[in-house]
Amino acid sequence: MRVKTGTSSMRAVFILTLYTVVSLAVCGVAVPATASPTFINGGSITTDTTWTPEGSPYVVTGRLTIQAGATLTVDPGTVAKLDGRVSSGITCLGRLNATGSAEDPIYFTSIFDDSVAGDTDGDGGRIMPKPGTAGDIGVQGAGASLNLKRCKVRYGGKYGCGISCWANGATSVTIDHCEFSDSNGCVNCNASPISVTNSTFSSSPTGLYLYDCANPTVSGCKFIGGLWGVTMSATGSMTLNDNLFQGTDKAVVLQNPSNLSGTVNIKGNSAVGGKINGVLLDGCNVSGDLRLTCDPKLPYVIRSVTVSHGATLTLDPGLVAKFDLNGGITFYGTLKANGNSFAPIYFTSIRDDSVCGDTNGDADQSSPLPGDWKCINLIYQNSATMSYCIVRYGGQGSYSDSAAISLSGGCRLSATNCTIAKNLRGIYSLGASYLSDAVDLTNCIVAANSEYGCFVGGTGCAFDHNDFWPDTGNSYGTSPVMT
Repeated sequence: MRVKTGTSSMRAVFILTLYTVVSLAVCGVAVPATASPTFINGGSITTDTTWTPEGSPYVVTGRLTIQAGATLTVDPGTVAKLDGRVSSGITCLGRLNATGSAEDPIYFTSIFDDSVAGDTDGDGGRIMPKPGTAGDIGVQGAGASLNLKRCKVRYGGKYGCGISCWANGATSVTIDHCEFSDSNGCVNCNASPISVTNSTFSSSPTGLYLYDCANPTVSGCKFIGGLWGVTMSATGSMTLNDNLFQGTDKAVVLQNPSNLSGTVNIKGNSAVGGKINGVLLDGCNVSGDLRLTCDPKLPYVIRSVTVSHGATLTLDPGLVAKFDLNGGITFYGTLKANGNSFAPIYFTSIRDDSVCGDTNGDADQSSPLPGDWKCINLIYQNSATMSYCIVRYGGQGSYSDSAAISLSGGCRLSATNCTIAKNLRGIYSLGASYLSDAVDLTNCIVAANSEYGCFVGGTGCAFDHNDFWPDTGNSYGTSPVMT
């Protein structure tokens, strides 16, 4: 046995453990081979320190702090057990570098985990490890950094917000080829640059919670089960590439009620078996220019989005936006949704499995209907430019002005080569005389809308080579220019 701090108290723990092991052996109970532990009763690391397999397992029984300017290096094959019976964990104000290998990963686990470094707590396997029986790993403050590679982090989430690993205001966080499992929550990162690659998150309610992080990257990861895989809000670009979400209730959530902007880069992802197999935008306020890129297998799911005055939402060709039931987007700013003949942009229902598959995860238990979602609502002197867009199954509401695309207060809609079909109501313009809306439709199809296809007013409207059918239920409003 090796004791780093708290020698007298740890001697008592060791004597009790030895007595338990001997008693079990006398009674004929098989006791796994156990390495001699190094006990660390909290305290501080003030100089560069290395943990090795020879010193394993390291049993942390208090809050250990890596002070600013110091580095804790953890070698491949090292085992650290963070004792969840007491307030244990690691807080890094300096640098924590834990780099394992494929053959010799590093373990951060529970003292009850007998599968690595043996029966450290000496109970003969009587107590099984479970979520929340290990302490946490955290990094905090300017100049602090966390680098985890080829690590297995298990059974965490006892303290704080129930997370195994966290960062707050750190300089950098890098996680690569790691496995997080069997915890109350995996990684929570706040206001810290973070890169998570080639890692697995399983048997935990939450995977990654990245809040107000600069240019976060999540790539090549696998999320199995849980309530959500990635919850993300960021400044700058958000990158989400080549990830798999399997049986996760909500694959990805974009959430920032006050300041969503930048670029959402998504590519090569897939989500199956969840309740929201896509990127959910719920309660989002777009305060600056925001661009959403296209992933053919991962649609955006719209619940509630507001685009503020002066902001522009740009949608890339091929993007699929599925509205949750009762969902909608309100524009005080600008919409640019320009697809092409090979990659149209879809605005449709979450029940629509014909594009991007079974997004609501109910197999064939539901079918899309006119009025499933509310509207694209243009309010007060803003504009929307749409080309090669397909808008269907919208127009929910009990009033005649509740249409899939609704304009009021002097807005302008310019739509070219678009299809407005199978909505409860298609396009509505209030057309008030003091702030007249303008609706320009060119080469569009307005078809099979239940109550009306296009109801517009105002002198600034122009229709050019459009196809309206059937005639019943399609109103062109007052004084449109028909060419």
